[in-house]
Amino acid sequence: MSIAGNLKTMDLAELLQWLSQSQKTGTLVIHDGKVEKRLFLENGKIVSSASTDPREYLGHFLVSQGLITEQQLSQAMARQSREQMLLGKILLTAGAVSEEDLQRLLKLKAEESIYDIFTWGTGEFRFINDELPDRTFIPLRLDLTGILMEGARRVDEWKRIRQFIPSKETVPVSVGDLADPALSPGAQRILAMVNDDRTVEEIQLQTHSSEFFVCSVLFEQINRGRIKVVKPRIVQIEVPVPMAAAPPPQTEPATRPTSAPTATAPQPPAGSPPPGRAAGPYPPPVAGGGTPSPASPPPSAPATGQGAPLGGSGSFDQLDPDALIRSAADMIQQRDYERALRYLRAARSLRPDDRNLEGAVAHAEQQIRRSLEQAGITLSKVPKVAVPLEQLTSLNVSAQEGFLLTRIDGRYDIRSILKISPMPEIDALIMFQRLHSAGHITL
Repeated sequence: MSIAGNLKTMDLAELLQWLSQSQKTGTLVIHDGKVEKRLFLENGKIVSSASTDPREYLGHFLVSQGLITEQQLSQAMARQSREQMLLGKILLTAGAVSEEDLQRLLKLKAEESIYDIFTWGTGEFRFINDELPDRTFIPLRLDLTGILMEGARRVDEWKRIRQFIPSKETVPVSVGDLADPALSPGAQRILAMVNDDRTVEEIQLQTHSSEFFVCSVLFEQINRGRIKVVKPRIVQIEVPVPMAAAPPPQTEPATRPTSAPTATAPQPPAGSPPPGRAAGPYPPPVAGGGTPSPASPPPSAPATGQGAPLGGSGSFDQLDPDALIRSAADMIQQRDYERALRYLRAARSLRPDDRNLEGAVAHAEQQIRRSLEQAGITLSKVPKVAVPLEQLTSLNVSAQEGFLLTRIDGRYDIRSILKISPMPEIDALIMFQRLHSAGHITL
């Protein structure tokens, strides 16, 4: 028996418990409109996983944990392109990681990917009976009980973290010695990136880490009085598209097992969005030293006659996905690719199981890629920085654009840079186009 539904009507803990008790074999597909994850099960045991989030790829995960450097990842990816070998095997033969470390990190990577789903709150799922990938994978046999307990703990911890670190735009400021040899290599790399100027997002990019990993490391130092935070105001982004007449009806699972347990994982409170989600305005920066007081939950943004806040709370679910697609098409014609992509992802998140809508989104994304190619943003081009190095820090660029700028050395082509970038390829291509249009790089 197969099931399909959404995480509002059947939460992840309940779903995994049912699959385990039923000793199911197959693939569980879960997506939130932006990221898709797959959990592979044999007789109710999770044996492997996959994700479309680049930060969860093995190479980026090993960098985030401090097992390899970005340069080692780049070299391994180049060899993988030439020899068509698995990345893990390449790193083993090169002596970059031990077999013991690789096995441990593969298991940890799968667990972290699952824990992330607990924080989503919304998302669609379907279970495909008896379908497993053709490729060979190392069976992991994850402990379901431990995963459920840790997943619930993560949700509770996010509530506490969000009181002090409300968004990835937050800037951590050191007020004590952050050097601690007892910390893991990954945690030490994160703290080494704290320079009283970088945001959480910039630290994420530089260390190839998830938002939760970065924030949990910083939160520990906040509790120790070694870090305080500056919480900048976030500008609300308005979407100039019509509202739907009514919210989409709640989708119930096609088949809901009667034997499923009723345990429910805790959900984040209103105003404290899970990682990766945009949030509303935050309080002004904290004045003075010492550990800051928890931030008040951001208020819900009211809807306006011209649209509703994209990523804000309250009226987002009432946006019309079809209107978003049409607006995205207009934005592509105007070469506003970043906004077009934002509209497309919003549309997908509103109706993630609508195949016609998914086809329209995929077609629009392909249009963006063709437009970028026509503008000269091709994978074989070798970008070069067009401004003096001493001026890089004064450029008005985003955290992601800054990451790409610091990886350009005049030798690597765009394809090579994308392989070490912990962001979706289409996002990075749009950023290359923006940098080129602004005159910051040449091709």
